[in-house]
This record gives sequence, structure tokens and C-alpha cells, in this order.
Amino acid sequence: MNNEDFKPLNSGFCDLDSCQININFEKQITKEMKLLVIGHSVLDFINDGNCIMQNAGGIYYTVSALNRIKSKEDDIYLCSQFDNETYKYFSTEFEKIDKSYLTKVDKIPRVHLNLF
Repeated sequence: MNNEDFKPLNSGFCDLDSCQININFEKQITKEMKLLVIGHSVLDFINDGNCIMQNAGGIYYTVSALNRIKSKEDDIYLCSQFDNETYKYFSTEFEKIDKSYLTKVDKIPRVHLNLF
């Protein structure tokens, strides 16, 4: 790689210890992020005293947050488990990432949360 490969966007000079240093701001190079997310997929049963809600839980919250901040170039891999009965709760977020390390099991854990 040589200087002809880059077209400067801007140039400037810095004075460090009375020494002039020429700075060329080269084109911005984006790097993709590759992230492996490991955790449990669980089905939450949340009881607030009036009703019981069923929601995706566990690693779902991490995957959901990462999907909102990732760029198009980023690759997110999920290492977790799922079952056919509850996958519908997770699919909106899990379908946006690489599921190469997602394993089917008979039943994922259930968590019962009482909020009263």
C-alpha cells in the first residue's frame, strides 16, 4: 500500500514540542465487528399480580440491543439454544443475526418472575 492509494480528505499541521508535523486525514476505513454472543434463551413468565405475560428472556435482551446498534458490516453470531414451541418469541431478533451456533433442544428453561 502506498500514498497513491489514499486521497486525503483534509490536511493540517500540529505543533508538538515546537516541531511541525504534517497530518493527512486519509479516507475513513470502516472495519466490521465480529461478535460471538453466548447465553441462555429462556422464556419469562412475568406475573404482576393481575396477569401473567410470556416474553422472550435471557440472551434475547442482549441480541435485541446489539441489533439496534450494529452496522450493516457487523456480524453477530449467537451461541444459544431454542425449542420449536417458543421460537416465535425470539424470532424477530434472532432472524437478524447468524444462527450457525444456535442449537435445537426439546425445551428451553422457563423463568417465573413475580412482581408483587
